Amino acid sequence: MFSGGSQDMPSDYQPKFSCDRLRRRINEFLAQKTMTQTEFLRQTQTNSNSFRRFMSYKGAHKGNGIGLYVTGSWFFDCLDRKIKAEKANAGGGSKSKTAKSEAESLFAKIAAAQLPADQAIYDDCDVVRQKIFEFLAIDGVTKTALLRAMGNVNGNSLAPFLSAKGPTAGCNNLTYRAAYTFFERKRIAFDEPKTAKRIKAEQEHAGGFSTEKERKFGWVMNV
Repeated sequence: MFSGGSQDMPSDYQPKFSCDRLRRRINEFLAQKTMTQTEFLRQTQTNSNSFRRFMSYKGAHKGNGIGLYVTGSWFFDCLDRKIKAEKANAGGGSKSKTAKSEAESLFAKIAAAQLPADQAIYDDCDVVRQKIFEFLAIDGVTKTALLRAMGNVNGNSLAPFLSAKGPTAGCNNLTYRAAYTFFERKRIAFDEPKTAKRIKAEQEHAGGFSTEKERKFGWVMNV
């Protein structure tokens, strides 16, 4: 019987996550770097091919026939119960207040950074998504606070952006520009160097990346 690291999974267990929500949860968890992808696959009894296939899908029910949907949901159910118990046993209240205070200071410092108007975008959608996942992994940072800091972005815009895959997937979503601007403020606030990928993007895309969805055209052959 599968064990999520704390107890055996009941035979009648029903996942509470949709497939898209589970994919977002997996991305957020792996971005924390508290566990390697290899170890996550081992604990969810998933091979790399099934993992890639499940993570490549989109849709609330797309992928529910893959074992990871059930074992991954159970893994996070167990993890959430474990975290809740640890907070209760370790006086999580005061620790939570400290993390919240530190997160508020972080947001304030980022908000104070100045950016030129109409800042060009030099991170593709996948890079921005990864930055969001990593930022949400910081203790005390909540999704609500991040949405507010990005200019009151609607959660209904954030969810589909995070579910998208590909460097241009989600470029027309308001979250893309809002998140890029937020993380550019963070880079300036903490004097973070530009990555090699960022420098290359500036060289190859003088006007920055587009926020308009590419149109697909069909070719008509005149005979």
